[in-house]
Amino acid sequence: MLEAPAKIYARFVLFVAGDNRQSAPLTQALAAFCDDHTSTGLCQIIDVIDRPDAAEHYGIVATPTLVRLSPEPRRRFIGMPEAASVEDFLRV
Repeated sequence: MLEAPAKIYARFVLFVAGDNRQSAPLTQALAAFCDDHTSTGLCQIIDVIDRPDAAEHYGIVATPTLVRLSPEPRRRFIGMPEAASVEDFLRV
């Protein structure tokens, strides 16, 4: 019998500009990853149109931008990556 992957603590923030089709694949990939792999982690999606203060706080200059806050080191993925790249980025 296969064991489920171990749950980890991770924090991700995805910055998007409005509700659009371009960021939907990244939003879905983040939600699926967080459902499958994180236990006490946080996966948050921030619309920079509604929350420009958050974008400024994190230094976001383009969307979509996916930020891995933890585990360290912090990393950013800017733009629309291929599906395999998203999985590699999310893997902690």
